[in-house]
Amino acid sequence: TKGGLEQRISLRQMKSDAALSVNKEEFSFSNTGGTQSLVISSNSNWTIEGLAGISWLELGQTNGGSGTTEVPIRVKEAYDDASRNAQLLITAGGSNISVTVSQSGLSSISLSVSATELPKFAGDGGAKTLTVTCNAAWYAYVPSSASWIQLEPAFGIGNGEIRVVCGGNPSIRDERQATFIVTAGTKTVQQCDILVKQEPSEEVIIPEEPHNPDPHLSR
Repeated sequence: TKGGLEQRISLRQMKSDAALSVNKEEFSFSNTGGTQSLVISSNSNWTIEGLAGISWLELGQTNGGSGTTEVPIRVKEAYDDASRNAQLLITAGGSNISVTVSQSGLSSISLSVSATELPKFAGDGGAKTLTVTCNAAWYAYVPSSASWIQLEPAFGIGNGEIRVVCGGNPSIRDERQATFIVTAGTKTVQQCDILVKQEPSEEVIIPEEPHNPDPHLSR
């Protein structure tokens, strides 16, 4: 107004942080695995981190845009009695949400082998088969002192067979033996010991050539 004060007011609208929400922050799976849906709602682009080094868990996608997105969470079957967990971090702008994915392990582990002592190997070596009966992942180990024993394969899931291969025994006098193990389970370890014996190698005798005297000396 005339003779009065003139005041100007400047208004500035601050952009709000990205809105971010999920349908669940915890997902639980049984040892058989399966698929569940993570639903992400956001008004900006988002990303999911936390999968590095995790092979049992897969996501349908790890980034997306504004709106509502359904992301499949796929968990593989567990072959161990230990539970496993993964922590996922969903980020959109300045907002983030942590989501936990967990899976229970097998309630019990069963493991047996067809023999605790294999038939004795001949001195020149050979191969024999050991049958493994198991409801989980199993591992076979040979001690470093018994490098003459090879296991094919040394890992399996469920029932299977191990081909036990022995090289020739370098000794012609001494029998040799060693024990390798098959194990399964992490929380409650099951173990089978298998004894391997090998006879000494047969001594190879090279016959001497017959003596042929000088006929001039036989007169």
